[in-house]
Amino acid sequence: MRSASPALTNFLLNIQDRVPGTPGNFAMEDLYVVATGTAQIAVNVAFKPSSGGLVTVTPPSIGNTAGVFISDVCVRQALDYSPVTFIPSGSPAIGQYTVNNSTGVYTFNTGDVAGKLITYVFSYGIVAPVVQFWTSGGLSIQFGSNLYSALGPFINRCRIKTGLGLSVDNVEITLAARPDMVFPATATSIIQGFVQGIFDGAAFLVHRIIMPTYNPANIDTSLGAIVWFKGTVADATEIGRSHVKFDVRSRLELLNQPLPKNLLQPSCRHVLFDAGCTLSAAAFTSTGALLTGSNKSMLITNLTQAPSTPGPTSAPTLSTVVPSSGVNLTERTEFAVVTYVTALGESLPSPEAFSSFGVITNAFITDGGAGYVSAPSVVFSGGGGSGAAATATVANGQVIAINVTHIGSGYTTAPTITIGPPPAGTGNRTATAATSIAGIPGNAELVVHSPPSATGAIGWNCYIGLAPGEEMLQNSTPIPIGTNFTEANTGPVTGSPPPILATNGYFSQGVITFLTGPNAGISREVTTYVQISGQNVLTIIPPLPNTPMAGDTFSIVPGCDKNLTTCGPGVGGAGGKFSNGIHFGGFPFIPDPSQTV
Repeated sequence: MRSASPALTNFLLNIQDRVPGTPGNFAMEDLYVVATGTAQIAVNVAFKPSSGGLVTVTPPSIGNTAGVFISDVCVRQALDYSPVTFIPSGSPAIGQYTVNNSTGVYTFNTGDVAGKLITYVFSYGIVAPVVQFWTSGGLSIQFGSNLYSALGPFINRCRIKTGLGLSVDNVEITLAARPDMVFPATATSIIQGFVQGIFDGAAFLVHRIIMPTYNPANIDTSLGAIVWFKGTVADATEIGRSHVKFDVRSRLELLNQPLPKNLLQPSCRHVLFDAGCTLSAAAFTSTGALLTGSNKSMLITNLTQAPSTPGPTSAPTLSTVVPSSGVNLTERTEFAVVTYVTALGESLPSPEAFSSFGVITNAFITDGGAGYVSAPSVVFSGGGGSGAAATATVANGQVIAINVTHIGSGYTTAPTITIGPPPAGTGNRTATAATSIAGIPGNAELVVHSPPSATGAIGWNCYIGLAPGEEMLQNSTPIPIGTNFTEANTGPVTGSPPPILATNGYFSQGVITFLTGPNAGISREVTTYVQISGQNVLTIIPPLPNTPMAGDTFSIVPGCDKNLTTCGPGVGGAGGKFSNGIHFGGFPFIPDPSQTV
């Protein structure tokens, strides 16, 4: 919220709070002081295209108010985010710049053609405070040097709610105004001003004035006024054509702020198509029609945009590596899945793989024996561990398979497996088998091998966990296809879980709105956008109320998974689904926890 302006602060300090000497039959009315327009400060990033020379930065407008350039923050190379050197004066060389903070004009060397990211501070809003004086009484009141108008807007309040300690005091204000009552120096009506945010964070003061006489011929304000309440305009709770109800909260509300204001996280903090994102939904809206076979939850369409790339079909290959130093890990079981990353998002995860220390991973027949009429016993021995168990499968007198029913634990070498003998008889012989173990020894790191290349895949993500189904993301940026991933020397790090829905279809996480048919006007969220038997199919939630028909038309906008790859990571934010990386609101290059300790 905005702070009170210096002008208003001085005004409040100069008001003399007075208490009447005797109660008497006085008239009492509320006087209101509202100060709007204290400056808001924001930070923005501009892109300098691939050309040298002068660049004029024009801050964006907020609502109908143009931004005003305040100060430079820094300039970085668009390609790798490395800093460009500021020089206070003179002619910049390549890799340097100067800036005029009065005009927002940046100067680069004419030969410096690389793209740049320019970060700067700007202000918006009505910077000079606009102070207005109103009263809830039927007569306008001259108090001090100010006239408190009773001609409108018409204002009233409820009972003031106060609390102890750090509780925030609150009062609800009702303001009624005719459409022709406009905000000073604008063509905006007072009610519309609330909608446009003119009153957001406005300073608000309530006086209770005591008057021995109160009539048009004589309004006696000599006893002064009591400061009844002061705070800032908060939420509008009701807005109509000619009235608005809003809360005013005491200055203690300033303590109720999230810290930090914007959480530093890899994913984008903006909502797709909001002011921070800057994109227009209309520019990304497509239209289509349903084909035969659609139902209330699954829509077969004539859309042509790219559907989801399927996830890896097999579990990843795992191995281990033992660094020469810097690792202090115990024996453990780890589980891993991998996903593909495309320019449009992320696929579903692969089947799960696991690597564990000292457990039986396989038992295989070396000689099936002969003469078996029933399944023999299977016993594990040696190897330094315990707890392994298995059963045998017999067919045509031979043992054809060993089925591990318990993997055991603590095995340092492959144990011996003994199979019970068949009944005595000529030609009968005992079957034999062998075992294998796999695991991550102490001070070893898990290596997850890259999935194979796939159409549209530009990288892959690795998820590792210490229990099945509890894998978490380990890499901060997509891993190139063909490059293996080695876990951190502290073991798996904490991250996000694998996606439960594929986000790499163009319309995944988007919104569909029906234009014609029995569901006209109804919107639904798109969960997946995939290709089935050559047709592009949308899955939606919740189901439609009416069965859709072939030929029903719709409009649809894509969704965003808030990753930089999807937004557009190229120079100037090009590429990805939206080519909007310049406005990406996340911090994708924050190192994972293992790199920050």
